[in-house]
Amino acid sequence: MAKFSNPQTLGQLAEQGIYVDIKENPKTKKLFMVDEAGNTLGAISENLVGEIRKTGKIDNSWVISDFTPEDGSDSFKMLHVKGEGSPTIASNRPQTVATSKAKKSF
Repeated sequence: MAKFSNPQTLGQLAEQGIYVDIKENPKTKKLFMVDEAGNTLGAISENLVGEIRKTGKIDNSWVISDFTPEDGSDSFKMLHVKGEGSPTIASNRPQTVATSKAKKSF
């Protein structure tokens, strides 16, 4: 299962003096994050790519997390919206506990 960990908002990072820029690969047209020194930090979720292209802005409520893909390949940083991540498709929680996007197995 894909996993997001160590989330920090862009606002929290800015308070620490850490800022990001969004760049576009001229060959692939994919967007990616870089730090002030130009070091590649990671990827951008598909949900935010359209927003960034449309507005040309970055929102301080967006989150950077360590992301580990489902296939277990190397983890990397991912810019995403808070709460975005792998949807829960099943759970063994009691029915009185709400889970987001959970499918009932009964």
